[in-house]
Amino acid sequence: MVNLKTEKEIVPETPPPTLKVSGGDTIGQFTLTSPIAGGTSGEVWKARDRKGSEVVAVKFITRSNDGTATKRATLVANLIKEFASESIRFLCLPQQTAVFKGHECIISDLMALDIRVLLQTPRMHPLPAEHCSSMVWQVLSGLYYLHALCVIHGDIKPENILLVSKMTVEIRVLTADGTFENKEVLKSPEVKIADLDDCKLPRQKDYLPMGTPGYIAPEIMEDAEADVTDKADIFALGCLAYELHTTHMLFPEQKAAFQDGAEDETPDVLDFNAKWARIEDPDTLAFVKRAVAPKEKKRPNADQLLKHRYFSALANIERD
Repeated sequence: MVNLKTEKEIVPETPPPTLKVSGGDTIGQFTLTSPIAGGTSGEVWKARDRKGSEVVAVKFITRSNDGTATKRATLVANLIKEFASESIRFLCLPQQTAVFKGHECIISDLMALDIRVLLQTPRMHPLPAEHCSSMVWQVLSGLYYLHALCVIHGDIKPENILLVSKMTVEIRVLTADGTFENKEVLKSPEVKIADLDDCKLPRQKDYLPMGTPGYIAPEIMEDAEADVTDKADIFALGCLAYELHTTHMLFPEQKAAFQDGAEDETPDVLDFNAKWARIEDPDTLAFVKRAVAPKEKKRPNADQLLKHRYFSALANIERD
């Protein structure tokens, strides 16, 4: 039973701005209001149009100023709109691009928050299994269409999966001891894939895999110059699925290997038996294991994974 009187929302922390921009600055028809998030590739701000009716997200690209990020994002968006319009519901596409104070900007619809914030909100744990599988299905469906167009995302991780709504509700759940308790859950698990400006385009040869430590496929870890294929996205998706179901990273040791922190900051590394023991449902475990298969050739593609029994009735959906 849903108690609408207890409707809440997840409120992410506002990051400190690092760019020489400020609230009140204008980019075309939009006026910046406040920073939303920041990362290695850019900083995201909230903005309103001149009438104050439309709210958008403005991403400032900070890693380069060569014009390729906005060009790539626009090319991907045009490919999707022309040849796979049915996939738009799974993707956060750019509306406009611009240059502001020497930085490339990508303007897109404003989403609520990213999955990392959800995973860092303890009161929401554990996430309902059906919400986890729903989010994984949506991301995998988006990848299915990108891969069909020979586009590789290249950086699937919680920070690049955005929730459409941050509203939550309290429900009554039956516990293992036969009693009921209140549980706060998302009102909707609808998500979209963001950060399309780092995608690998069709026939693109000079692609340096970005990726994020903790989600990088073994073949890329072993050879940074290896040709990046759609199987790298599948591996990262498996890591994402594991994290949603357990709230733990599957490969924290990979992330630690790229950090220069003190030795006492190195995470405890569990063997695989201990890692797999965190997942109780056999279908979920089988799905994750298939997605993160160490050998690239043994890793299934998006179409094959979408038919996995982990998705239950959704596995029977037919696609073009």
